[in-house]
Amino acid sequence: MDRDFRDAMSLIPSSVSIIASLNNSKITACTISSLVSVSIDSANPEILFVLKKGSFTGSSIKTNKFFTLNVLASDQQHFAAEFSKQRDLDHEYDPKNWRMSPSNTAELIGSRVFMDCELIQVYEDHLADIYIAKVLSYKVDSTKPALIYDERKYGTFNPN
Repeated sequence: MDRDFRDAMSLIPSSVSIIASLNNSKITACTISSLVSVSIDSANPEILFVLKKGSFTGSSIKTNKFFTLNVLASDQQHFAAEFSKQRDLDHEYDPKNWRMSPSNTAELIGSRVFMDCELIQVYEDHLADIYIAKVLSYKVDSTKPALIYDERKYGTFNPN
């Protein structure tokens, strides 16, 4: 049943994002596809995402409370692959791909949507950790098509 359910979940298309936080002034980041809006109220927007237990990025977010969400554009597939690999905390990322956000976190240059976030709560009583965060600020570039993950492949959505 586990394999069948995993196969079923792979048939649900999702956006692809990079969550990034700083750990001793080094960027720690990972690829996610588990992003949901909790509140779209412009006065208090909130998001929810899930990370596996023991995630370096999750530990950094829990410690620092601030992080960025970078929704990838279709030309950023290489970042999705890079940040989905297992790595250690000392992994160095190319600084030319990043700029500092207003809350002193790392913004991935060229992303379709960028959100500067503050952690509100982590639910740890599950097989994976569930994070809820307040969106402090965001930027959108709707001219870039989104990177989509569907059937274990990357692609883009063309509504026309």
